[in-house]
Parts: sequence; structure tokens; C-alpha cells
Amino acid sequence: MQVDQFLHHILFYSLDHIYLAYRTLNINKGSKSSLRWTEVKCPQQSHKDECGYYVMGFMYDISLGLLEKRSIQKLFCLDPYTQEQINEIRDTWAKYFINHCV
Repeated sequence: MQVDQFLHHILFYSLDHIYLAYRTLNINKGSKSSLRWTEVKCPQQSHKDECGYYVMGFMYDISLGLLEKRSIQKLFCLDPYTQEQINEIRDTWAKYFINHCV
């Protein structure tokens, strides 16, 4: 599967899950007991100007984890991203944006 098709598939797969969660919330009339939140440990940024890369990395990792039906608890290590990982995140999202939004 090409990167473009892969990211497109991830986006729609994630939106389906978001819609299902929204419907569940409305069916239970917003009852907090109807939702189960999971606290996940994840890497913390080491510089104040890296937050966007961490958010984009988390979105990608969570979507990929859901697509592969892996445990969200096991997606992240606690080490900060390396410069190489940040560059990879930037390149992946830049390619997606250029190919689908421009």
C-alpha cells in the first residue's frame, strides 16, 4: 500500500471510531460512566518548539496502532524523539499535506 493510500485509510478508519464513540456518548446521554478512559505514558518533548511534531507523531502512532489493532498501552516508549524521528514525522506529514491538500 502506498503512503498516500495508507494515510487516507488511517484517516477514515479513525473517523469511524470517533463517530462510534460520539454515538455511544449520545446514546448514554453523556454519562461519564459509559466511557472508559485510558491513561497512556508517552514521550515528553525536550524543547519547547517540538510540540507540533509530538502531536503529529502521536496522531500517526495512535492511528497506526488502531489500524493494526495493537494495544495503545504498548505504542509509546518514554524516550523523547530523536532528531531523526522528528525529521521523519515532518517528512511524512509534509508529503501527505502536499499530495492531498495543495
